[in-house]
Amino acid sequence: MAKTKISEYSATPGDNTDIDGINIAEGCAPSGINNAIREMMSQLKDFQAGTLSDPFNGPHNGTVGATTPNTGVFTTLSSTGNTTIGNDAGDVVTVNGATTFVNSNPILNAGTANGVTYLNGSKVLTSGSALTFDGTNLGLGFTANSRGGVVMTTSNNSGANEQGGYQVTNGNGTGLFSGVNGASYSTGGIGNANNAVLYTIGNTDLVFGRNTSEQMRLTSTGLGIGTSSPAAKLHVQTNNSTQIYLTGEAVGAGSQRATITFNDSGANSLTISNDYVSDSNYTAFNVAGAERLRITGSGNLGLGVTPSAWTSSARSFDLYGGGSLYANASSNDLRLGCNVFINAVGGGNTYKTSNPASFYYQSGGTHYWYTAPSGTAGNAISFTQAMTLDASGNLFVSSTVANVNANALALYAQTGTLYANHANGTSSGTGFAQFNYNGSAIGTITQAGTTGVLYNITSDYRLKDIDGPVTNSGAFIDRLNPVQGSWKADGSRFIGFLAHELQEVSETVVGTGEKDGEEMQSIDYSNAELIANLVAELQSLRARVAQLEAA
Repeated sequence: MAKTKISEYSATPGDNTDIDGINIAEGCAPSGINNAIREMMSQLKDFQAGTLSDPFNGPHNGTVGATTPNTGVFTTLSSTGNTTIGNDAGDVVTVNGATTFVNSNPILNAGTANGVTYLNGSKVLTSGSALTFDGTNLGLGFTANSRGGVVMTTSNNSGANEQGGYQVTNGNGTGLFSGVNGASYSTGGIGNANNAVLYTIGNTDLVFGRNTSEQMRLTSTGLGIGTSSPAAKLHVQTNNSTQIYLTGEAVGAGSQRATITFNDSGANSLTISNDYVSDSNYTAFNVAGAERLRITGSGNLGLGVTPSAWTSSARSFDLYGGGSLYANASSNDLRLGCNVFINAVGGGNTYKTSNPASFYYQSGGTHYWYTAPSGTAGNAISFTQAMTLDASGNLFVSSTVANVNANALALYAQTGTLYANHANGTSSGTGFAQFNYNGSAIGTITQAGTTGVLYNITSDYRLKDIDGPVTNSGAFIDRLNPVQGSWKADGSRFIGFLAHELQEVSETVVGTGEKDGEEMQSIDYSNAELIANLVAELQSLRARVAQLEAA
């Protein structure tokens, strides 16, 4: 049967026997023509195996793909040298399905060298200069000489514009943000063309600036604000003399210190330090190099002195010279003391120094005052209760009750009564009260034996100039006007004198105030003038009676 397709022929020339039936004319030997046709058909067989309508789409090294499923389509195209598809610039090559390049990468004659390809708005494969990648460096908005945009590198090449690290710049090459480490680009920063905000110098310092002026720098020593050479972990300097330091250091085995220093210029400096020493810690305030105030880890405060080791229930404010203000959390006491603290171990009153001790405290509305003589620093104190003011307003001095066998005073606010106490065995004449003028006594109230008191007015002869005896006692007594009546306030009876009338008779002070004056008048019925005139008149009468009896 005659063959009608290339695919019906054999790749072996000798097997294509049906060619023998072809008539050959004009003297050509049939065998030679047959052999030529057989060879040609075998090569065509190799080029295209042939299926369906067995199309022929063009040779490529004499080979067409193993199968050609659709008209006009082939699966393999091979060539030596250059192969051109399409004759005109406007020709379109359409590839349906994936395209694989086995031995080399595709080469595009159009586009930008090192430009990263992308699909533009028309879905056309495009490359530009905004995003570049040369296999090592990735640049965003970067060109070789302007260094504008973002540059990321992984090597330190010798080229002036190829340092390893990263850089964000603007179009004129001024660094906005960078971290490069080459000789030509040893700085990096964040900012704009003329206004660096953050940048580094070399591989150490981190510098913050504004308007091309440095404002802050981080070095291996610390952070400096207003200075490029910080002397501590934090160093703030507003001018040549005003500075702030923040430091942290180890000051011995098991001891550490964090310090803030203000204005380190000698006499005006203030240093606040938080020290941890062994198993305790405290915060100290130093002025001009000397500690002025300390707060301990237990919450006690010392002004000019290290707070004593108070009991754990106490919170104290210790003052220079032994003073202290103390509150007890468990009993709500408030105590003001001198040369005394509550021992941390025993909980008792303890001498700070060998001087006398005293303290005042209030608790439950009552006020207490205690005193103690000199003692030994660190020893217990035996206090004596010196004075008490209770919640009712009663005042006790050297006692806690009104009537006591002791030298003590008590004032009862409810009754207005003053109690003056002498201990058993007190000598007669011992004073209960003394009244002074210009530093000298002018009157006293003294003990008279064990059952009475004396009201004494100064009458020492050394204080007086004597004119002679009283001679006008009769006239004085005749001018007196003894009256009786009742008090308007309560109707109670009285017998005595009227103050203004007695003042008119008397040569001395016998009362207070003036007649019809703002102050009500008063009389001293124990006045010496009254008594002297009465005595003088009695003596005169006795003398006259004696003369009459002798006649």
